[in-house]
Amino acid sequence: TVEVDTGSRGLVVARTAIGSQASATGQKGWVEYTSNGLILSGEYFLAPISFRTTGSTVDTLPLRVLGVESSSCDTNYPQCTPETDISHVGMLGVGYGNVAKTSDTPTTEVNPFLELQAMQDGAARRGYILTQNAITLGLGGNDLAAFKQVTLPKPAGPALPGSWGAAPGCFTLPDNGNQTHCGAVRVDTGIGTMIVGLDPAQRPPGLQDTIPNGTRINIGLPTFTAPALGYTVTTGAADDALAPQGNPAARWARSGPFVNTGRHLLAGYDYLFDADTGHIGFRQSSSHAP
Repeated sequence: TVEVDTGSRGLVVARTAIGSQASATGQKGWVEYTSNGLILSGEYFLAPISFRTTGSTVDTLPLRVLGVESSSCDTNYPQCTPETDISHVGMLGVGYGNVAKTSDTPTTEVNPFLELQAMQDGAARRGYILTQNAITLGLGGNDLAAFKQVTLPKPAGPALPGSWGAAPGCFTLPDNGNQTHCGAVRVDTGIGTMIVGLDPAQRPPGLQDTIPNGTRINIGLPTFTAPALGYTVTTGAADDALAPQGNPAARWARSGPFVNTGRHLLAGYDYLFDADTGHIGFRQSSSHAP
């Protein structure tokens, strides 16, 4: 069992979960998740990956997989707790940017959702759709037409074929000055909280150090004018399925401006990633339709 994480890239599992078809590379490595400072260390293997559902199986080409043998924390994250049971580690990173830190830079694609054999054969478009309770691998014309899309910028410098820059987006804190901040918005299914990036000098009075639960935030991609995605949530609101949860449900980051929405967005919107053209898309889910 693994967690589907749009905020990182590559499969990370316990060393004991690596199967007999894997080939050892002899290369040690690690990944650090910048949302919480957790560091997972081990050895890289090359292995095909099978995704199974009732009645069907799809396979990937052999991909680089990190077999985890130990866990630690970045000292800059005092709230981080190392994994006590490595055998339960499982992160399926399917993002399009380099949000997590790694010990080296991969030279071939490591996103398992983009390396299906059918995609290599040209029978399926490289991309996927995530909903609250389903995953669709590969994109068709009808899928693309059903989503309002946002164009992703090209990444700076050399990059893997599925790499793109962060999606442009804006946010306001409507009860705290309502100033518009535009930069990037990330949809990160790997966390249940929200992260708001803003220089301390730009933060509203009274919110300099923390974002208390009950704070409203308004988000628009790529802008608030005819947005592909536009919604408002109150952090920590128990009666709003789209609201981030936790104590606190949202926290500041010093870089920015940006918002990491967390996974709760999927309670109301389906999410599309088109790796070939560099687009993400949003479609109001049937459970959230007015």
